[in-house]
Amino acid sequence: MGSIPARDVLSKAECIRKISNMISAFLFFQVENGMEYQLIRKESY
Repeated sequence: MGSIPARDVLSKAECIRKISNMISAFLFFQVENGMEYQLIRKESY
């Protein structure tokens, strides 16, 4: 096709960064929930 405008590349990189931030935040949230869940289970025994 030809050369891609720099602006398109930048906006794509920005999108990817936002998505990866969302994913890592979600994973961190899951891990935090899992740890709390395990602590609650340990205390209940």
